Amino acid sequence: MSTTSPIPSPIPSPAVLEAAPTTRKARFIRILACLPSMIAAAVMIYALSVGSSAPIDKIYAREAQLRWNQKDFPAALVCSQRLVRRNPAEVEYRYLMTLVLERLGRLDEAEAVARSIAPEDRSGFALAHFWLAERLMADPRRLASRAPAIEGHLRRGLQSVPKAPQAKAMLGKLYALTGRARDARVLLEAVAGDEPERLLDLARVCRSLGDANEANRRGRAARDAAQARTESRPDDKPAWFLWADACTFLEDYPQAVQVLEQAAKITGEPGFKKVAADVCAIWSAALGKRGLSSAGERLSVLQLGLKYDEANPRVLDQISGLVNQADAAQAEQGRAALRAVLASGRAPAVAHFALGNDDWSRGRLRAARDHWEQAYRIDPKLTAVANNLAWMLAYHDPTDLPRALALIDEALNRSPADPRLRGTRGQVLVKLGRWKESLAEIESALSGGETSPGLHDSLAQAYDHLGMAEMAAEHRKFTKP
Repeated sequence: MSTTSPIPSPIPSPAVLEAAPTTRKARFIRILACLPSMIAAAVMIYALSVGSSAPIDKIYAREAQLRWNQKDFPAALVCSQRLVRRNPAEVEYRYLMTLVLERLGRLDEAEAVARSIAPEDRSGFALAHFWLAERLMADPRRLASRAPAIEGHLRRGLQSVPKAPQAKAMLGKLYALTGRARDARVLLEAVAGDEPERLLDLARVCRSLGDANEANRRGRAARDAAQARTESRPDDKPAWFLWADACTFLEDYPQAVQVLEQAAKITGEPGFKKVAADVCAIWSAALGKRGLSSAGERLSVLQLGLKYDEANPRVLDQISGLVNQADAAQAEQGRAALRAVLASGRAPAVAHFALGNDDWSRGRLRAARDHWEQAYRIDPKLTAVANNLAWMLAYHDPTDLPRALALIDEALNRSPADPRLRGTRGQVLVKLGRWKESLAEIESALSGGETSPGLHDSLAQAYDHLGMAEMAAEHRKFTKP
């Protein structure tokens, strides 16, 4: 729908929609509910500007549209606030304010405004109900507790706009995520069409219900639809992610990695490479189901993952898992498989890294150091290797503090935001007696979520040497068993 075509105004309330669902106004709301939020906001702003009965309101609405198009959201917010003050009973103006606040990143305020026109306990403005449902679904960690509220918002919105496919797709996804696969399938089959995200959600639901043929058919449809979208719009980043996600669902891991690498080159988005590393971890886990005979192939895949993201935790966990077995016999089989990989010349850096970690965990410090040295010589770009070797050079004889600092600085040049590397650099600086510098590094590591043993003890040492005994005592509390 063109945003410049005549649109009737004022936009009706949900009550009017229920009473006259076939009016042009109702059709406008239904169309608006099916559009992405950026386009929907522009359509709404235009509608308000052409339909307002007061000249000053037309000016404010048109100015809001201009500022929105220019991405001048602070100015658009001023316009929306003035419209709300002049027309406090008009829910459309409040919804406009919600969208502008969202673009400004003021999400708590946006949610409060939306709740004022879409309360949980009664009917309200349909678009605000949909917006709130999407907002509540954004945090998967709290989905279980929020599911009733999300479903309530979607159902109340659908009472007013019963043909809104995006809302139905959201409700279907909610059902799928909360164990109602059959209900999810009914909804998603009704709205999937050729939308890759909905097709992929439907494919997952079909797989969970044991319908492998339909799952694969829908997965292929999602893959093809996402690929077609990237070919027509190469800058469509979500479409690239969906294409790779569909390939992963279909267990075509090489194709998924290839798609993500191509996406990174075309769009310049670094996040694609991190996702490629995650796919490599999934790929390795799938190979692992074949047993230790796949160790060489798995390590090649994991080394590829580290090429895309040197500090990817899922890849590193997979590498460690090859030898970290609870059963001693299985652990020894894993070590034997890694040694065989080294002998064959496949993925040697990663194999040395894994064997070094294993030796370290068993107190074989000299052997661990030798493996890490060899891994670093083979591939000095592996930051996990540089991190471990730098710490070893600082804390175990024969020490080499200048080289330890050079190694960790080089690693940080490649991954400056890695809290693990920050923590190691801080501990090296403690050994060098550079107390103030070490404080900044270790505290940065702790605030970044690093939990390596010894960080609090190193901080306590630094605070002691700076004459700050009380702070040293606080950190020593964390070192007690």
